[in-house]
Amino acid sequence: MTEDQPLGWLPLLSGVLGSALTLVATAVVFWIRRPRLLLSFTARTRGCVVDTPSLGGRQRVLRILVENCGWTSAHKVTVSAIKLKFYPLQGSPSVLADDVLEFSLALQNRSVFDLAPGAHRWVDVVYADDLGQDVNLRFGFAGHTPLRLNLLGFGKRGSYTFSVIATAENASATKTRISWHWDGSLRGLTIRGWWWPIFVWAKSLVVERSKDDQIDRNRLAGPVSDTAPPEGGNANAAKGWLSGRALDLNHRPQEPSP
Repeated sequence: MTEDQPLGWLPLLSGVLGSALTLVATAVVFWIRRPRLLLSFTARTRGCVVDTPSLGGRQRVLRILVENCGWTSAHKVTVSAIKLKFYPLQGSPSVLADDVLEFSLALQNRSVFDLAPGAHRWVDVVYADDLGQDVNLRFGFAGHTPLRLNLLGFGKRGSYTFSVIATAENASATKTRISWHWDGSLRGLTIRGWWWPIFVWAKSLVVERSKDDQIDRNRLAGPVSDTAPPEGGNANAAKGWLSGRALDLNHRPQEPSP
């Protein structure tokens, strides 16, 4: 090959570089225009806390706001709970982590939907139903709710934390964690921060520990005089009664140390 002859590999290299640039540009455009799902669950977000009349009573519903912040429609969107945790008012927390439970669309009997660019929908998380007698708690899962939830204490008073994931056919998955508390009343179903269930559980442990310590102190002190304090407002008699109890406690034999 002489210097005047063109190089034969230049057209091939140009074709390869052109194809590569086309693929990169297509990928960048798709990434920019792709659907982007956003989940919101706060007390200040519109539609997340709804009070409404129901058949035979009243109802409060907590909902997740699902938004498409992308430039194209999201297809076959689902919002699911992948880890459920319940913190009772007393006792240890319960966890359900081996089921994926889909939330139903608000006012719908389905859990799969499309979401246009800039559009939004809500999915139901939990309901508090007041039918005039007791207030009951139930969840907004589509289909059948596992019976294990009842066995684990879900649906009772306490705090709840769910790990939630939103998926779509043509969008990346979005994860978040939601928390709420229920005190047994209709208005007592409230959205809280993710830290709230841990705080409530830790507080219950402190209270139980304090009760156990008080029981241990009473047992170590042993029985004291059963004589009731004098009645009638006699200050001297009451002072003498307190002094007698103090002497009884001071002269009580101590238990041998282990």
